[in-house]
Amino acid sequence: MSFQKLDKKELLRTAEDDFAVEVDRSWPKTKIIDALNTSGVSFVMYLEQNPDQAVLLSEVPVNVQSAPVVVVAAPPVVVEEEQKILIKMLRENPLYQIGKYRWTKTHPYVLVGVKDAEHVLINEEGFRQATPGELQEYYA
Repeated sequence: MSFQKLDKKELLRTAEDDFAVEVDRSWPKTKIIDALNTSGVSFVMYLEQNPDQAVLLSEVPVNVQSAPVVVVAAPPVVVEEEQKILIKMLRENPLYQIGKYRWTKTHPYVLVGVKDAEHVLINEEGFRQATPGELQEYYA
């Protein structure tokens, strides 16, 4: 399995939200994948950060029949770009999730929207604002 299995939207979300890798939304998939790889992010790390995707992306053997899958298309959602702040989890928890943001022991850095970051920093113990430099050092 590899990043090639992911669509561009999921690659962008992974780069920005899960691993704080700077990417441009206009880049093609291959350039986003290169940026992830260059930053030291592997597909295994992606699956650890997103365990629900491991099941969805696992390959079913040819001799196993599965029930047909019905896909329901959702209406397009307009997403406004919001400023984000890098937050580091200092807690000893192996996993900690607040809303749509998830920190793990192996990936303690997450880009968080400004309003959500303010909430986390004021109301939750064991979190602090981080710098891009320490993120680079951590994943080096």
